[in-house]
Amino acid sequence: MSSQKFKITMNKIQVTKDGDSPGRSELYWSLMVDDQEIAARSVNDPYKAGDGDTIVLGQSGEVTKGSNAALTVLGSVSDKDGFLKGGDDTASFKTVYTSANNFGVGSHTVRLSDGKHLDVSVDYSIARA
Repeated sequence: MSSQKFKITMNKIQVTKDGDSPGRSELYWSLMVDDQEIAARSVNDPYKAGDGDTIVLGQSGEVTKGSNAALTVLGSVSDKDGFLKGGDDTASFKTVYTSANNFGVGSHTVRLSDGKHLDVSVDYSIARA
């Protein structure tokens, strides 16, 4: 069994609805491949963003996979709400790639929505390293 190395790059987060109305929200996120965090922003240090904003990330990590292994890209984006507004708005995703779909090599955009207030897209790419 031969192994292959892949580079996963978290390119950007595009904000359609920021979770707060009116005004700008305080976004935080955790974007991963398998159990490795690639791009993150802490709830204690959120990023101010509004509808239509693009947050450029450009962070990457590498993983090595055998031919029978799966490569999982996952993460969440949340809007920090004040304690009087209830819980934070959170949307998440999880996509699994295998050798059957070439481990997802290429560019991907996944839409994350909590169905109410928060609607963002995460752009990432997978390349052979």
